[in-house]
Amino acid sequence: MFAQLAKNRLIPKLLIVTMLYICALSSVNAGIVTSADLVTQGQHQIDRDKLLQTLDREEVRTALTDSGVDPELAKQRVMSMTADEVRLMNEQMDELPAGAGLLEVALIVFLVLLFTDIMGYTDIFPFVKKTAN
Repeated sequence: MFAQLAKNRLIPKLLIVTMLYICALSSVNAGIVTSADLVTQGQHQIDRDKLLQTLDREEVRTALTDSGVDPELAKQRVMSMTADEVRLMNEQMDELPAGAGLLEVALIVFLVLLFTDIMGYTDIFPFVKKTAN
């Protein structure tokens, strides 16, 4: 019976399928996700949304445009910021008095854009010398 299976090439086919299945199983990598991780991830998204809503305000858009920064580009930069950077910007805005700080928000966004331009990640300001290639 073994000889007949070998003649039909069933054993090599079965071995190939088994090896492919084992290789696929070994590449699966799962980790434990805790409730704290999910809450932290949700808080990061809330912080980012809050900052984006601030950039959508008309007076902020006007201040950015007056400073020579495209508001849509500022939104793209906020989307690429790390969670810590977003948290820091939101904390600084929360410390400002209500209705004030428009200039500070524009200045913070301008500095973030300037820093990314100096590092060579963006090409926004033509007067900046790039340090990275």
